Amino acid sequence: MARIVGGVTTSHIPAIGNVMNAGRVSVPYWKLFLMDMNQSRLG
Repeated sequence: MARIVGGVTTSHIPAIGNVMNAGRVSVPYWKLFLMDMNQSRLG
């Protein structure tokens, strides 16, 4: 049997980490992106 393995990546990883560490997740520029990213982490 084959095993399906997948992942989602982004080129903004360093920027996302800085935004989350600085607590700027509600900034409009990042808010929508982070909301979508959280949905993909849960699903």
